[in-house]
Amino acid sequence: MSKDYGKTVIELYTAIGKWTPHPNVIGRGMKFVPGLISAEKDVLIAKYTVEDGTYFKSINGLAFGAYGFRLSQYTSKDELLFTSDYYYFPIQDK
Repeated sequence: MSKDYGKTVIELYTAIGKWTPHPNVIGRGMKFVPGLISAEKDVLIAKYTVEDGTYFKSINGLAFGAYGFRLSQYTSKDELLFTSDYYYFPIQDK
């Protein structure tokens, strides 16, 4: 971490996901919950800024589906320090 850290920006995207296929046959009382195999970013839905001194960001109200995010960190002078790869996650009813 840089001594001149200023903020982190979280870009949140909807994602187009590839899901595990349904097995066609499951046992009585069992529920199939598909897993997210891979995804690619689709539409930017929000950018969140997390200022120095705050070490988390809670994002509420997301619907079921696939999402992606990317983190970028900046100095106190707004110079880019780091940008992550895109990471993907599902929100599902289990």
